[in-house]
Amino acid sequence: MSSAPRTLFIQSPEAIFAHAFGQALAFSALSAAHLADLAPDEVHCALFCAEYDANDIAGLLAQCGSHAALCLYAQGLRNPKMVIRELTRNFPGLSIRIEDGAEQPSRSRYTRDICRNFTAEERARVIA
Repeated sequence: MSSAPRTLFIQSPEAIFAHAFGQALAFSALSAAHLADLAPDEVHCALFCAEYDANDIAGLLAQCGSHAALCLYAQGLRNPKMVIRELTRNFPGLSIRIEDGAEQPSRSRYTRDICRNFTAEERARVIA
């Protein structure tokens, strides 16, 4: 069995994550039971979007007893520590970090970084 971290990316209309770096799922396909079966080490998602927000994802992680780290993507937050405090107050024990995607407003920073590792053909296929 590989010792590489199992990474789950929750898709959003704003950020389509590349599945080559982990498993990608739509929020609508996710449940606490499914999350428990996947047992990811890390869950990456938008802080909020039209389909879900970080409270929804953190709630599912807490409901299934997951110890996965939660990495949130947002743009231009004035006080990301406040968001982390609020989430950790509601979901104690959850490891949370926020990545700022303000450098490229149309995509999350993570998606942009992934794009650097793909050829133009792969980018067209993976990133919408």
